[in-house]
Amino acid sequence: MNGMLEGLSMYAQMMEAAGTDATFVRKWIADTKHMLDNYRNPTTMSEKYKMLEEFSDAFSIKNKPGVEHFDPSIPDETTKRALRYYLMKEEVDEYLYATDIVDIADALADQMYILIGTIMAHGLQDVFEDIFKEVHRSNMSKLGEDNRPIYREDGKVMKGPNYSRPDIKSIIEKHLNNERQSIMHG
Repeated sequence: MNGMLEGLSMYAQMMEAAGTDATFVRKWIADTKHMLDNYRNPTTMSEKYKMLEEFSDAFSIKNKPGVEHFDPSIPDETTKRALRYYLMKEEVDEYLYATDIVDIADALADQMYILIGTIMAHGLQDVFEDIFKEVHRSNMSKLGEDNRPIYREDGKVMKGPNYSRPDIKSIIEKHLNNERQSIMHG
């Protein structure tokens, strides 16, 4: 791929030497390099969790070490959920009222930042990738009998006849059982 990009760069130079605008070629080269860099060096979820841990430590935000510590009966949980809700709502509103692609990118990054922080606040960081995969499996089961999506009038994807709900409870229970096993044999 680098050879191709070098060739395109030389082509752009030749275009410019001939007095032809090569902006589109240079933009394509830059976009391709950016895409390749992201492909070669992806930021994994665990790296994102580490970034949020750094933020949480710097700002004295207490996160749960794991889902096994979640107790919805604790009043603090309701307060935490309300705060997280309003933080997310603020960023969704920022996205809605964005006036350009920079504002949109900022709002989306902030949404992801808050979402990952919320995952960690509830101690779900060790199990969330499995939960996400299960939700994806469930979403893919929404296809119609003809393996095509069924859309509502406004574009929302509807549930097809083979839809099956995500089984998140089993994933969390499996995680909790694995945690108990590792503590007992640990």
